Amino acid sequence: MATVAVHQSDQYHFIDAAPLKGNNAYRISAEDYDGKRQYSKIVNLDFSTGNPVTVAWISQGKNIRITSDIDDKVIIRIITSTGQRLMQQQVNIRKGLNNFPLPHRVNQLVEIINVSGSGWSVVTKVYR
Repeated sequence: MATVAVHQSDQYHFIDAAPLKGNNAYRISAEDYDGKRQYSKIVNLDFSTGNPVTVAWISQGKNIRITSDIDDKVIIRIITSTGQRLMQQQVNIRKGLNNFPLPHRVNQLVEIINVSGSGWSVVTKVYR
């Protein structure tokens, strides 16, 4: 369960930084100022893609978190929606959680994160 602060807009975002493998169910519970609660429909997302890693953009865009089932040498690519490559970095990941900080100049422009390793690739779209 997560809480997102209220804004003037009716658009909100939340990234599940550590989804479970397999089917994950999500819904929005909104509580009005008068205490009345409403629920959205349930959305199911399947995280059993066969890739050995899960990639998330976390901490207000300051880090990329890679959860891995394997040790591997990977390439992280940060790309804008227009296809401009902002960053490309080769790193070693270990089984478990791996956190990589983003350069300050990059974190406001990120639209797509591509992580590729030995025979696999994961593309994550960043929603704001």
